[in-house]
Amino acid sequence: MITRLSTVEDGVRVILPVLGRPERAAPVLESLKESEREVPLRAVFMLTGTDREERSTVAALDADYVVVHGDRQPGDYARKI
Repeated sequence: MITRLSTVEDGVRVILPVLGRPERAAPVLESLKESEREVPLRAVFMLTGTDREERSTVAALDADYVVVHGDRQPGDYARKI
Protein backbone atom coordinates (compact mmCIF):
# COMPACT_ATOMS: atom_id res chain seq x y z
CA MET A 1 0.00 0.00 0.00
CA ILE A 2 1.33 3.40 -0.97
CA THR A 3 0.43 6.32 1.24
CA ARG A 4 1.02 10.03 1.24
CA LEU A 5 -0.36 11.38 4.50
CA SER A 6 0.49 14.60 6.25
CA THR A 7 1.78 14.23 9.78
CA VAL A 8 -0.39 17.03 11.13
CA GLU A 9 -2.42 15.58 13.98
CA ASP A 10 -5.21 18.14 14.34
CA GLY A 11 -8.51 18.01 12.52
CA VAL A 12 -10.76 15.32 11.17
CA ARG A 13 -9.69 13.10 8.30
CA VAL A 14 -12.43 12.59 5.73
CA ILE A 15 -12.02 9.30 3.85
CA LEU A 16 -12.93 9.66 0.16
CA PRO A 17 -13.01 6.40 -1.84
CA VAL A 18 -12.66 7.43 -5.49
CA LEU A 19 -12.44 5.79 -8.90
CA GLY A 20 -12.08 7.35 -12.32
CA ARG A 21 -13.34 10.87 -11.66
CA PRO A 22 -10.23 13.04 -11.40
CA GLU A 23 -12.21 16.12 -12.43
CA ARG A 24 -14.11 15.88 -9.10
CA ALA A 25 -11.01 16.00 -6.86
CA ALA A 26 -10.55 19.79 -6.80
CA PRO A 27 -14.26 20.56 -6.24
CA VAL A 28 -14.51 18.13 -3.33
CA LEU A 29 -11.42 19.66 -1.69
CA GLU A 30 -12.92 23.12 -2.12
CA SER A 31 -16.22 21.93 -0.63
CA LEU A 32 -14.43 20.54 2.43
CA LYS A 33 -12.51 23.78 2.85
CA GLU A 34 -15.73 25.79 2.71
CA SER A 35 -17.33 23.43 5.27
CA GLU A 36 -14.65 23.97 7.92
CA ARG A 37 -15.79 25.79 11.00
CA GLU A 38 -13.95 25.05 14.24
CA VAL A 39 -12.06 21.90 13.29
CA PRO A 40 -9.90 21.45 10.18
CA LEU A 41 -11.10 18.82 7.70
CA ARG A 42 -8.41 16.81 5.93
CA ALA A 43 -9.32 14.77 2.85
CA VAL A 44 -7.70 11.37 2.35
CA PHE A 45 -8.36 10.03 -1.13
CA MET A 46 -8.52 6.23 -1.29
CA LEU A 47 -7.30 5.29 -4.78
CA THR A 48 -7.40 2.09 -6.82
CA GLY A 49 -3.89 1.05 -7.81
CA THR A 50 -4.55 1.13 -11.54
CA ASP A 51 -6.29 4.54 -11.51
CA ARG A 52 -3.20 6.51 -12.51
CA GLU A 53 -5.06 9.60 -13.73
CA GLU A 54 -6.84 10.03 -10.39
CA ARG A 55 -3.57 9.56 -8.51
CA SER A 56 -1.78 12.11 -10.68
CA THR A 57 -4.56 14.66 -10.13
CA VAL A 58 -4.71 14.14 -6.37
CA ALA A 59 -0.92 14.40 -6.08
CA ALA A 60 -0.93 17.63 -8.12
CA LEU A 61 -3.47 19.05 -5.64
CA ASP A 62 -1.02 18.20 -2.81
CA ALA A 63 -3.75 16.14 -1.13
CA ASP A 64 -3.28 13.10 1.10
CA TYR A 65 -3.97 9.71 -0.44
CA VAL A 66 -3.73 5.95 0.04
CA VAL A 67 -3.34 3.62 -2.94
CA VAL A 68 -5.13 0.30 -2.52
CA HIS A 69 -3.21 -2.13 -4.72
CA GLY A 70 -4.81 -4.17 -7.44
CA ASP A 71 -7.28 -3.74 -10.23
CA ARG A 72 -10.83 -2.60 -9.77
CA GLN A 73 -12.96 -5.47 -8.53
CA PRO A 74 -16.31 -6.09 -6.86
CA GLY A 75 -16.16 -4.82 -3.29
CA ASP A 76 -13.61 -2.13 -4.18
CA TYR A 77 -15.50 0.50 -2.16
CA ALA A 78 -15.47 -1.71 0.94
CA ARG A 79 -11.73 -2.37 0.58
CA LYS A 80 -11.09 1.36 0.54
CA ILE A 81 -12.98 2.24 3.66
